[in-house]
Amino acid sequence: MNMLHMNWSGRQVPHALLDILRGCNIRCRHCYNLAPPYCKSLAEIAAELDTLLQLRQLQAVSISGGEPLLHPELTEIIRMIRQRGVAAAIVTNGLLLTQEKALEYKAAGCDLVFVHIQHDQIRRDLPFAPTAGDIHRLRAEKTAHLLDAGITPGWALTLEDSDHDGLRDFLAAYAEAPGVQYVLLSVARDFRAEALSDEETDAAALLRIMGETPRPFLPFTWLGGRFQPEIPRWFAFHSVRTRERWHAFRVSGLERLYLGICRLLRRRVPFIMKPSRRLLLWRSFLNGLTGGGREAAAFAWQAWRRREAVETKHVILEIPPVRLADGRIECCADCPDAVVRGGKLYPACLADYECGPGNEERTPC
Repeated sequence: MNMLHMNWSGRQVPHALLDILRGCNIRCRHCYNLAPPYCKSLAEIAAELDTLLQLRQLQAVSISGGEPLLHPELTEIIRMIRQRGVAAAIVTNGLLLTQEKALEYKAAGCDLVFVHIQHDQIRRDLPFAPTAGDIHRLRAEKTAHLLDAGITPGWALTLEDSDHDGLRDFLAAYAEAPGVQYVLLSVARDFRAEALSDEETDAAALLRIMGETPRPFLPFTWLGGRFQPEIPRWFAFHSVRTRERWHAFRVSGLERLYLGICRLLRRRVPFIMKPSRRLLLWRSFLNGLTGGGREAAAFAWQAWRRREAVETKHVILEIPPVRLADGRIECCADCPDAVVRGGKLYPACLADYECGPGNEERTPC
């Protein structure tokens, strides 16, 4: 399969997580947060943010936790990120997300909010055994708050790797959801050290399902593991749609040239993208001319000729850590979702384990 290897390393990685607190107002079956509740001060958060900027040439930072909307100074944290010239995103369960809060975050400079709502959560805004309709209603409500405030909405989902029907249904809903431009898919895993599995996720099966949906998603870029760099553990998918038509991007010479120029000039690699309609159509057209397939050029031409509105649809798929035969824990190399612990970067899903008592010598990113 033709994919672009994002073999960034060190300071080239364009994204990280800013972990501002622990503690949450819902319960998720597969949560990887193992630390006790704790709310960091602005001084602590500023120090961690500056450490991230020293270690990486960041284009975007996602605020996480715990549940970040519980932090009483979240708006100031967003401003702090924007003042350093970095895009700010939030990953939230959305329980506290209101129209007023969305407007407040937008005014502070928030660019993107991922809302994590699914059936196996225990939360007060859903019944104990929610139906698909209940989930759809709540996602639509929170998405509307963000769109009305001018914030790009994203959805997050933690899926069992065997729940193929659930994945199909979720992607179908996402493909048809107006305004929702990003999805973060994480495969479920028990992240406790004593329980971490040595059974690898069947990534090929997930990719096949994503490519067979009525609105297909094709893997565009990938990252390998820190010990097995040739095995993909992180995938990004980029599609574009109008009201009537859909196109999933394939890698072309255009993207290879662009990333080569970024590396040559040591420029930041884009991570959160908000291209104009004109730029998006030009990209589609040139992608088709430089090896991405005639469909891309035809899509751009038809959308331009008919003056259609165009929307991007991005998906990130994260394969969970696995215990190797020699006992080491494999995860993404130079993880784009790393957090700071003791001045070093660790994958967010393993940070509580790898930085806990007795684990000081674990391998950082």
